[in-house]
Amino acid sequence: MGIKAGLNLANTAVKAEGESVDDVKMRTAWHVGAVVDFPLSDLISVQPGLIIASKGYKIDVDGFKSTASPLYVDIPIDVKVGGDVGGAKIYGAVGPYIGIGVAGKFKEEFDGNTEEADIKWGSDENEHDWKRLDVGVGIGAGVEFGAIGVGATYQLGLVNMFPGGDSDNSANTRNIMVSVAYYIGR
Repeated sequence: MGIKAGLNLANTAVKAEGESVDDVKMRTAWHVGAVVDFPLSDLISVQPGLIIASKGYKIDVDGFKSTASPLYVDIPIDVKVGGDVGGAKIYGAVGPYIGIGVAGKFKEEFDGNTEEADIKWGSDENEHDWKRLDVGVGIGAGVEFGAIGVGATYQLGLVNMFPGGDSDNSANTRNIMVSVAYYIGR
């Protein structure tokens, strides 16, 4: 078992009326959680986890600022392939994840006015609702030195987070996670 924490560079790929919205930028966030490594052979292991992750985006264009900071409980299940190289274990990993939205805030600023609201997890497309369930795939790599590991993962969300959205009006989570892990008992 290991404890994992680190930095997220969170973003959301947004489309409006079929066009990509380029003004959506990464926001710095965080993650913390636990993972368990189940070796299948000397080269392959399966690593499920339970990770609390802050995600979202920020927009700053023409005097309008918007930030979304949803909080998820992610359940990744990664297949790790790697081997020993000079006292370190280098690996690549890929696998699905399920994210469950548990909290979060929106903040918007325009013309000196600021509005803050809790993210509502639901299906009302006329409100600040987001779908609670996010499903995606993660791909990553890292290196482990005994009980200490350092890695990076890119998460590609496959679920349109906009209730009532379609392929022309969508929001999909994107996340770069840089982590440090400590494996107990190694």
